[in-house]
Amino acid sequence: MTTMELNAMRGELAREILNIESREMLQKLMRYFKRLQREQPSMPPVSSVVAEETVPYRTKEEILAGVEQAFECAKLAREGKVQGRPIEDLLDEL
Repeated sequence: MTTMELNAMRGELAREILNIESREMLQKLMRYFKRLQREQPSMPPVSSVVAEETVPYRTKEEILAGVEQAFECAKLAREGKVQGRPIEDLLDEL
């Protein structure tokens, strides 16, 4: 499973959990999750602390350069100078 697929699954699971309105159901889910963690020793413990070092921050200049590059690539694709990607491939990747 690719990192993108794994992140998509995480996001979907997080959305489902955030939509739960029942305290009882959340408690059952927490107990089940803790049991799963005990069964999977390689699984890291749940932490509510976000490690700042792991977040890749980008400067404004880096972001703008990426946007400029995307526009240039789109322009070249419209002109037929490069082959564009079908939208289905892009959506499948996401």
